[in-house]
Amino acid sequence: MTSEETSSNDGQLDTSVIFAVWKQAVETQMHFNELSIKTRQLGLAIVGAILAFAVVSFGKLNAIPLNFSCFHLDIPMTAILCLAAAFIIHLVKVLDVDVYHRLLRGAVKFNEELEANQLNRIVGTSVGLAQSITKYSREVKGEKIQLLGSRLLLFYRGIAFMLIGIAVALFIEKNWL
Repeated sequence: MTSEETSSNDGQLDTSVIFAVWKQAVETQMHFNELSIKTRQLGLAIVGAILAFAVVSFGKLNAIPLNFSCFHLDIPMTAILCLAAAFIIHLVKVLDVDVYHRLLRGAVKFNEELEANQLNRIVGTSVGLAQSITKYSREVKGEKIQLLGSRLLLFYRGIAFMLIGIAVALFIEKNWL
């Protein structure tokens, strides 16, 4: 397609091209959102499997502690499984928040600009879909705006700290109680 075929006489882009770009941008947003969801599902399924294994085998594995001879301390296998689950939660967080969520935010930002500069004029709206989603995905607490990314971090950190806390409690119980 040449530039003459995609623009009208007044220098504006053809509406079919604008809608095609908008459609592709929305599909890109959906793709990154789907990657985030699938990453969470897989990660939480793995963590669930590890924790299920830890619970089912609690009695048997706790009877076989790992010994650090220099410290003479026993580390229960269940504690190690909880730490492994916390590490997997961290890895899932890195993929979800630090990679896919950033890509999704970039796609949304592109779409916001496309809507503001081209699409809203054609459709006759003052606010586009991407702008509305961005506005309503933020939670206002007092004067502070809490972004979705910070809520995701709270979710992942909460799970990881809970798992680490359980591991520490099991370690203390095994060695000092």
